[in-house]
Amino acid sequence: MSEEKKEEGKERTNLLPGLILIILGLAFLALQFVERPWGPGFIFALVGFIFVISAAITHNLGLYIPGFIFLGLGAGLAAMTILPQEDKNWPLILIGLGLGFLAIWPTFTMPQRQHPWPLYPGGILTGLGLLFWMAVYEVLGLTMESLSSILRWWPLILVVIGAVIVYRWYGEREEGG
Repeated sequence: MSEEKKEEGKERTNLLPGLILIILGLAFLALQFVERPWGPGFIFALVGFIFVISAAITHNLGLYIPGFIFLGLGAGLAAMTILPQEDKNWPLILIGLGLGFLAIWPTFTMPQRQHPWPLYPGGILTGLGLLFWMAVYEVLGLTMESLSSILRWWPLILVVIGAVIVYRWYGEREEGG
């Protein structure tokens, strides 16, 4: 890396604390004028936003991970609080958190870093959140009782995945041997 690029990166890093303080100050000032603060959702989203901005400024991709997770969690908590029937909206936390994990993946799609790990927790959390949300609001006839019956059988998913792994192992062994 050239000296010029190192200096530019150092300058950006020095700018970061000032930007973080401006963002925090404006956000907390805005909270003073909101009738119904979004509570912890806003704080989590703000922390996530700061991580994402820090990642963009410093080019440190690792900061995107906590950034998007906090943003997703904050969005889910805020949506739960803002929407009517707050007590029935708890699945939005799972959906927001799952979407936060899913948002990580595009930042790591460069060929040297490509790995689908964020898709696993993101897909599971988002899928479960959607299922629970559908059951709470009885969408498509799904109720919490019927969902409970369905989820009793979730260990079969592990059995199927294990069987696929064993099958592939035997297939690779026969081809190689």
